Amino acid sequence: HLQTNIRTDQELQSLSVAKLLEKIVAKENPTLVLLGKQAIDSDAGQTASILAGLLGWPQAGSASQVTLDDTKTMITVAREVDAGI
Repeated sequence: HLQTNIRTDQELQSLSVAKLLEKIVAKENPTLVLLGKQAIDSDAGQTASILAGLLGWPQAGSASQVTLDDTKTMITVAREVDAGI
């Protein structure tokens, strides 16, 4: 649970959402964060990239497949682009 004073009668901005998620990541200490394409940021697709930047983590967008290796230390991401996967 994260309490905030962000107004709920206004559109959420990508940076604000990313900063909130950054606080959750700091508290929960996950090794992986997955965010969907259909986002709270008016489908701008910016929240995941901004969060990765704030955390200093790598980021892969438009993932069509995510595979974790046997040691659970390496992730392979297949991306869907205009030319295919």
